[in-house]
Amino acid sequence: MTGAMMRTLLVDLKFSLTDIGQINGLVGCSAGIVGSFIGGAIVSKLGVQRSLFWFGIFQGVAVLACLPLVRGNVNLTLAYATNFSLLFFGSMCDMAIATVMLEKSELATAGTDYTIQTSLIYLSVILSMLLAGSLSEHLGYEGMLFVDVGLCLLSIILVKKWRIGGKTHNSDRLYLMGGK
Repeated sequence: MTGAMMRTLLVDLKFSLTDIGQINGLVGCSAGIVGSFIGGAIVSKLGVQRSLFWFGIFQGVAVLACLPLVRGNVNLTLAYATNFSLLFFGSMCDMAIATVMLEKSELATAGTDYTIQTSLIYLSVILSMLLAGSLSEHLGYEGMLFVDVGLCLLSIILVKKWRIGGKTHNSDRLYLMGGK
């Protein structure tokens, strides 16, 4: 949710349109690309379970790093760094989630399964943007940020509690996430 409100926050903090474009466009997209590659590599080494756990922690820290901005600290370097970290760690999480989605797709209907799952992800993004806007309006940016941190913590707890993974299509053995 914090990422969804970043552009609005930067406008409210009176950053120039050029700065906002560079922060969200050039730097943000670059962070997403780099985070995707690194996240994919880490998922293949650690497994989905441990990757989701650690990426969730990193994402929560990145959200908390936005606290000075939401409190009105108009610092260009901080804006670049927080937006980079939000999108970098968010992309790492996306790679782990995409891996789960692929694992949960049946081989015979993989295209349809993955399409439905991806559509649900986009629906959740739309809903999180609406929620972020509503929370920011009613609780302020800081209140929305703390709700977002709470959701990160809930996600980390659920990842730790539930076993994620299953039988992969490229092996006949049970794939234990985070294990051998």
